[in-house]
Amino acid sequence: DGRFLALPGEAGTAFLVGDPLTQASVKTSEWIDRSSFQVEKIRTLQVRYPGGEAWRIERQKDDAEWKLADANPGEKLDVSRANAASYSLSLLELADVAPKDAADTGLDKPVAVDATTLEGAAYAIKVGKLAGDNYYVTFSASGLKPDAKDTERVKLLSQHVLLMPKSKLEDTLKKRAELLDK
Repeated sequence: DGRFLALPGEAGTAFLVGDPLTQASVKTSEWIDRSSFQVEKIRTLQVRYPGGEAWRIERQKDDAEWKLADANPGEKLDVSRANAASYSLSLLELADVAPKDAADTGLDKPVAVDATTLEGAAYAIKVGKLAGDNYYVTFSASGLKPDAKDTERVKLLSQHVLLMPKSKLEDTLKKRAELLDK
């Protein structure tokens, strides 16, 4: 018993392996590396909803308190909710990569999440519809240092529509009113 395997870059070459690979699966969600891009040490975070509602928080340095941009008189930012909104972006993980033919992703009218870091990197994240427990997500990144630990991974992932767990984005996707101190 065994299986023939071929490597993507070696057409015409096959390998025979003794393992029957009974636990192997074609479902990427069962074997994908769940590590994703992480947005750390955020300086500004802006969330814009398709209907026009938006909010923006900012700080000048890592240990500074968050400020709500364009705060109306009487509005006070709940700093713990602002911390959660920004910190959640450092905990992102993949649930799966969406199929190339995925339809009705909601990415034509996404929630736009723009984050800049204290190091000068900028991330433009688009969050589409919820599919089960996962959101459809695309993103682009600029200003990354070439030697950053995940630069290659970011380049690769930015070429695909990703599925990300709802639980990892909930704090970031809160409406403006939910960020305010009550």
